[in-house]
Amino acid sequence: MTKKLGRGSFPFLKINNWGFFLTFLVSNTLISFGHFSLEFRLWIILAGILLPGLIALIFLRPSDPKSPTQDNFLPPIPPGIWFLVGTLAVFTRFYKLSTLSVWPGYEEGVNGYVALELFQKWTGGLFYGSSEAPRGYVWGMNLLFRLFGPSLTTLWLFPALVSLATVPLSYWAARRFFSRSLSFLAAFLMATGFWPVYLARYSVHPVLVPAWGCLTLFILGIFLKAPKKQKQKWSLVLGLVTGAGFYTYLSWAPVAAAIGLAVLVFSFQQGKKSHLASFLLASLVMVAPLAVGAAKEGFGHYLGSLWAFSERMPLMDQIRVSLSYLSELFWGLEDSVHSYRPVWGGFFNPILGALFFLGFILAIQKRSSALNQWLLAAFFLTLAPALLTKSMEPFRMVPAILIIPLFCLLALRELLAFFKPHRAAILAGAMLLISFGLDFYHLAGPYQQICQTPTLWHPYLKSVESFNAYQILEKKTKTSGPGLVFSDFVPGFCDETLPIAVYGFNAAENPIVAVDKASWSAVVVNAGYKPFLAKRFPDGEAYFLSKEPTRPNGGFMLWMMPTTGRRETLEHWEEATKSLKPFIDQCLSYAAGESFKPVLDQLAAAYPHFKDDPFLESCFWEKMADNELKVPAPDHSASIQAVQQGLKLGYPSAHLFHALGTYWWMDHHWSEARQAFQRAQRAPLDLTNSSQLLKELP
Repeated sequence: MTKKLGRGSFPFLKINNWGFFLTFLVSNTLISFGHFSLEFRLWIILAGILLPGLIALIFLRPSDPKSPTQDNFLPPIPPGIWFLVGTLAVFTRFYKLSTLSVWPGYEEGVNGYVALELFQKWTGGLFYGSSEAPRGYVWGMNLLFRLFGPSLTTLWLFPALVSLATVPLSYWAARRFFSRSLSFLAAFLMATGFWPVYLARYSVHPVLVPAWGCLTLFILGIFLKAPKKQKQKWSLVLGLVTGAGFYTYLSWAPVAAAIGLAVLVFSFQQGKKSHLASFLLASLVMVAPLAVGAAKEGFGHYLGSLWAFSERMPLMDQIRVSLSYLSELFWGLEDSVHSYRPVWGGFFNPILGALFFLGFILAIQKRSSALNQWLLAAFFLTLAPALLTKSMEPFRMVPAILIIPLFCLLALRELLAFFKPHRAAILAGAMLLISFGLDFYHLAGPYQQICQTPTLWHPYLKSVESFNAYQILEKKTKTSGPGLVFSDFVPGFCDETLPIAVYGFNAAENPIVAVDKASWSAVVVNAGYKPFLAKRFPDGEAYFLSKEPTRPNGGFMLWMMPTTGRRETLEHWEEATKSLKPFIDQCLSYAAGESFKPVLDQLAAAYPHFKDDPFLESCFWEKMADNELKVPAPDHSASIQAVQQGLKLGYPSAHLFHALGTYWWMDHHWSEARQAFQRAQRAPLDLTNSSQLLKELP
């Protein structure tokens, strides 16, 4: 056993846990922030983490201080320090709340859209969106919308509040298992750590997992330590809370499994199988509505498409994906195509990563402890859903946010337990403040830089066009009051971020804003419509929205014009946009593997509201052609016919001829494709790449 360190003594020359911690720290720093080749990084992992880890596992003899539930190796925490932690928790979550991320992603728009739909009319479905997410998150956001109204601020306020509530919950949960000192450190990591703070910056359902997980662990602690007469009651409560967690996020299952494992082992050790039965029964009661809803709503297509075993995948490719998840945790990835990812190192900075590696080794060495056995099992359970999927989505690892910091705490306790309390406090304070500095710089520096540089946004994550349109519309409403905004006429993915952002001043959507108060109107459309709209509405103005280089189809614009004298036309446009609601609902709920025909049928049903207006006719048939592509067919004749209808009944825009030529090209009809691209070039405004495609035709 290492003897207690006195003043001025520190056994640097002796192999101990500090030596391994520093080795891991240096290695993590080099891998995370060093611009080295992949081969050199792999050598660092081998020589600086795996090999030292193996040596530590074999030769390191950890100390054996008191139980972590009793070992207060830090002095009592003054109220001022608690106030500082609370201040940091609030500051990191509300720092530039509505401006740091600049613009929400498509998934955030879907969540806002569904919450807005519930805000306007309550529906009874239990799943939503293409990812078949449970509705727990949008139920909570709907409540916030009712209190403060839909907007970008409330869209991001909800996850910030949920994440803030996680901080005290993490302390109460940790206090049921650990000492006061470790519980304080757990709250500090939850308050300032990059991963929980970063998660709070996205309006997505995984943000519920840490909060609900801490609540569940708190109830688990009460159950384990409750008097015998009360254990039955608390097993029921624990089952209800665990079952309710399935309404938060699809990856709640491993958390529930970890909780169930603890109840299972404890019940058999105590010879009280009735506790396990009560827990399972209460959980099933809570999950039963979800099971019924899953059967009615056809749940499972998305989830089934994720697993590596859902289709054949080369073993090395699967290993590469799984290792990428682990790299994302501690070192990050340079591959910039992944969304929801850290951008400067991993989710855990080098200090916390080094603590985790040391804590993981200590847990294996002390595996005779029931707590360590559970931690090791829970760690693998919470990471399993991510490691067994065939694609990268870092938020699938969110359940591990409850477990990984606990290994860090075990290591920190081991490092500091034999110092005098005031020295331990100084070392812990220095280490954690440096950790906070790294994490806050990650958030306010590299992350903010990427978010505030639209050219770095990936098209599948955020819409530059919607962001640019909002900048224009926001300025317009400040000078001219509310207006009518139409953003659903364009083809492609249903982007609902702009409708949420403009809801407060959009008389076309917000029933509180009187239509007769709207002095202007705006519509997001393809830039090719500009000469036709300019001829029809001479007092209108066009603003180009797409980023450079322009899209092959010519890009998008925002067309703005006064409402004066156009009441009948704009009422027609309002009817058309409202008729798209069932289509948007169906489109956003479409999951991979399902038939797309119901979505197409909903769009076709909206056609009567688009008839007899040449602009609306073109928009409708353009959307119809785009959606026809998602229905399996031997050729693209349906899309071709739809575009031809748009050209016949609407505006002969260059981008429609471009689309027609593209569909002919895909069917190997070279002559028809050439004619279509030539017609695009002769249109009043051709911003497409038709001239380039003409050169590439066989």
